[in-house]
Amino acid sequence: MTLTPSKLFCGYQQTDAKNLYGLSGLVIGNKIMKGSSSYGQCRSKIHRCCCCGSMVYHLWKSACGKCGYPAKCKRKYNWSAKAKKRNSTGTCQMRHLRIVLCRFRHGVRERTPPQPKRAINAAGSSF
Repeated sequence: MTLTPSKLFCGYQQTDAKNLYGLSGLVIGNKIMKGSSSYGQCRSKIHRCCCCGSMVYHLWKSACGKCGYPAKCKRKYNWSAKAKKRNSTGTCQMRHLRIVLCRFRHGVRERTPPQPKRAINAAGSSF
């Protein structure tokens, strides 16, 4: 098959037959976009540090590859037991949950002073 200049390639009409040989990149008009024009994107910094502490926040996508920030829900998939252990409850700061657990241990009392320890021990020993 001989290539003629009038044939269409990737939706663009080629004026030179020599442009069709050895074609491996993206064709826009008569230009093949695979060389110097692409290096501006390759050589710049794409990832930044996310709030989860890892350098996987993608600047172009505006999303984190590890935690999924800025999505409402944390990114997680149920395929790895080790990943679940690393990211489960108790592996982070737990600001609110620590307070809630402490309140439940002491009987969820609100605006009342704690009972003296002697009264608790005396009441517990009478049973």
